[in-house]
Amino acid sequence: MLASRGSRLVVVGLLLAGALLIGTSLFGATGTVYVDRNNDQRYDSGDIPLPGVAVSDGFTVVTTDETGAFTLKTNSEAKFIFISIPSGTQPLDGWYRELTENENFDFPLKEVTDNSPLVFVQITDTHYATNKDEFKKAFYDRRMKVLPQGVLDSLTKEVNEISPDFVMLTGDIVADAKRPPVELVEKWMKYMADDFAAKFDCPLFALEGNHDIVRDAKIGKAVYEKYFGPTYYSFNVKGTHFIVLDTMWLSPDGKLTYGPSSAAEVSWLKQDLATVDPLAPVVVFCHEPTPGWADTEENAEVMNILTRAGITALLDGSWHMNFLLHERYPFYELVTSAVCGSWWEGEATDGSKFGYRVFRINRGRIESIWREIGVHNVELREPQQAVVTWDGTLHAATWGEATTASWTLDDGSSVNASVYYNGMWTVASGSLNFSTLSDGYHTLKVEFRMADDTAISSKRSFYVLNPDIDIKELKSHPDAFLGKIVAVPELRVRAIMPGEAISASDGSATIILNKLPFAVQKGDIIGVIGIYRAHSATLIKPYDPIFFTKYSHEEE
Repeated sequence: MLASRGSRLVVVGLLLAGALLIGTSLFGATGTVYVDRNNDQRYDSGDIPLPGVAVSDGFTVVTTDETGAFTLKTNSEAKFIFISIPSGTQPLDGWYRELTENENFDFPLKEVTDNSPLVFVQITDTHYATNKDEFKKAFYDRRMKVLPQGVLDSLTKEVNEISPDFVMLTGDIVADAKRPPVELVEKWMKYMADDFAAKFDCPLFALEGNHDIVRDAKIGKAVYEKYFGPTYYSFNVKGTHFIVLDTMWLSPDGKLTYGPSSAAEVSWLKQDLATVDPLAPVVVFCHEPTPGWADTEENAEVMNILTRAGITALLDGSWHMNFLLHERYPFYELVTSAVCGSWWEGEATDGSKFGYRVFRINRGRIESIWREIGVHNVELREPQQAVVTWDGTLHAATWGEATTASWTLDDGSSVNASVYYNGMWTVASGSLNFSTLSDGYHTLKVEFRMADDTAISSKRSFYVLNPDIDIKELKSHPDAFLGKIVAVPELRVRAIMPGEAISASDGSATIILNKLPFAVQKGDIIGVIGIYRAHSATLIKPYDPIFFTKYSHEEE
């Protein structure tokens, strides 16, 4: 179901954006935000007023008083009044209103259960068109090979089985809005807002992408706004604050620039964050990943605002691939692949099939899994690099409960991975040792053994390029290696020392190692990966048993 008001903007002719403006003078909008106990959508004595709820026109943010009431001086260019839905509630009559003069803007809400881990689904880049002939009017250089309807029906069925708290559609909703007639764009948008959204058993929120904007500045975002409402807003679910950014700016001459759309949006973002509990997790959605944002003052300021706010995550679409852009700094940023794969032609640009991403937040920790529609798949997220050196990290996940997971490199021995089941999917993790592999192409295979004893696996090829750096080189350039991970893949054991220590040499220098996970004797050939450190008898400190390798025993 669409998380919006049932009434629609009255747009005449070519949906002129100017018809949405209210005039040139400021006027006051008043209303009440309350829990409607009897669901009659009228504020009466049995209802519960909600204080502290953020209300905005996209320019100014105010909060409701102790009686749930607000007064907002609206901007002459404002189109909507909207609330930031508080946790523990859902709107009975939508979260936004078209801005008309002298109207009372009440927002009746209902209470919902709020005591379980937060689960939501991100779908993105649906690029919907009814059929192949209509799709041709959007893309001259592409040919739809898979009709969307069956895929979208399977998607909604799978998502409803998960019972998420909400679904977020992060843009590029329709095939394209640049080339087709406006009437066709509106037909597609109407289907997605009315029919597609109605198939979900939970609220659906949305934002617009570059393909959703008509390149006539007189129309611009009006088709999107007619069916989905404000282009930037916020809401709260189970103690987490969600911010939806508009990262599309259309100039008067019809040129599209990526990044937050205006100074008004930047001002709104600051005001919105000021209403949020500083300890609450903050998750931000936008269409275009930050590397695609234009070099503008507004974009730089938004990046600074999000960084200073310490947001939990920024979740994007647009690129038709799954890609972790930033794991920590300036913030966690994850790009999710497209529902439509490669514009309904087949697999997406990273080889992923039609799918969606499921997120889970518990005690401020966010985790996710990519699910392919109609397929029990394994998401092999790390290693993410095509070329690897020395070591890596394994991160893989599959839907459902697995009892064990293991990985193999080429035709080598199987190695058990750590497994964690969060109640929805299983994550396998561990350290990977590439230091003993020859330069060239290799294959990593990950296999999960499910609770019903079935096996599900995935493979990925990568290229190994291990530098030949000996101990003498490490010692001669401490500024480059100190505190960093290094590898010495071939060491001959020279002596067994008292305790658990040994001395070993690669021919350039000798080092001391201790706490080996296997027994060795003089003449053995071993390898090691670890942290290079100075002022210690053991120059290299391994931090995982997998980083020790034993090859053979050679007599001197």
